[in-house]
Amino acid sequence: MGSKEIFIILSTILLNNIFSIYGYIFHEAIKRVELYKSCESDLDCLSLDYAQCNTNEKCECVNRFVALEGQRCLPLVGGHCTKPSDCFIKNSHCVNRFCECKPEYALQSEQCLPTVLGQKCYTDIDCSLINYTECSFEEKCICKKNYAMINNVTCLPLLGSYCKSGERCFAQNSVCQDNRCQCRDHFVSVSNHQCELSFLGKKCNTDKDCSEIRLAHCSKNKTCSCKTEKISHGHRICLQVLGESCNNNNDCASRFAECTNYQCRCQNGYTPISDYECMERNEGDRVREKASALSKRGYSTNKLVRATISSLSMHANSTGPHLTADIHVILSSGRGRLGCEIGNKFSPINPL
Repeated sequence: MGSKEIFIILSTILLNNIFSIYGYIFHEAIKRVELYKSCESDLDCLSLDYAQCNTNEKCECVNRFVALEGQRCLPLVGGHCTKPSDCFIKNSHCVNRFCECKPEYALQSEQCLPTVLGQKCYTDIDCSLINYTECSFEEKCICKKNYAMINNVTCLPLLGSYCKSGERCFAQNSVCQDNRCQCRDHFVSVSNHQCELSFLGKKCNTDKDCSEIRLAHCSKNKTCSCKTEKISHGHRICLQVLGESCNNNNDCASRFAECTNYQCRCQNGYTPISDYECMERNEGDRVREKASALSKRGYSTNKLVRATISSLSMHANSTGPHLTADIHVILSSGRGRLGCEIGNKFSPINPL
């Protein structure tokens, strides 16, 4: 219950006490209104116990109270009360200033229903006040097969059992979907009453145990692992290598890859250096471009390109391999020789 509702309830209690002291004079000073009539603030609704002015500027009952004939607000189970007749729900009464179900009754769907489960019965009809029940051979009301008892008036569906839209299911981390109780996303069923979080490295028996992790399977060592050629990312994600199918950019392993035409490819301005890594176009690429240009001018550049590539010093970090050398292709026209300049060091290469 929110602070606003608490304030209104306390105000109602206070006003009732004031009315009993000052009576008619104070009572007439407050504008009499009915439920659903216009108001500007909660003060306009004070003549109605447990009422407030809503966002549509109409007087309405506060939370856990319901309207009776447009004249009164009566409490549901859990609502504040002062006398037994205040409580709106049948078979409820006022205990310690709050409405609750009478003994031998329990709350279900805002009703106080007889505690049927476990009681004597002769036919299934005798148990029909509670969903998913039947009369057993021992002539007692019980939950049907694939439904579980959670209290004396409630049977909930187990995983795979029929359920009504929006209805609660018995297993934690399960929901009613397409009228069947199923585990939530990222959870898998380990029995008809239990859903467990699925993650890479989790023990498994079949691929189904890992089915909530895309591109994962149950490996030979009986743990959930990414399929061959897939890259793990954290404990819950398997990513595609370059050239593999994808649905969106998040499916691709490389930081600089994107999903183009449902295939993982390097972004514009980047080139693949392995099956799972894209590197920004750099001096090494420009070496190849210049070598190509020289080739068109009649030079043989096979040695040049081989020497250039073999001279690259590679190292790995969190974003993948990067080139460390500043490499240039030069043409020494005075001596008619080609070479590579790495930093300040010149390595001559004789064209073939």
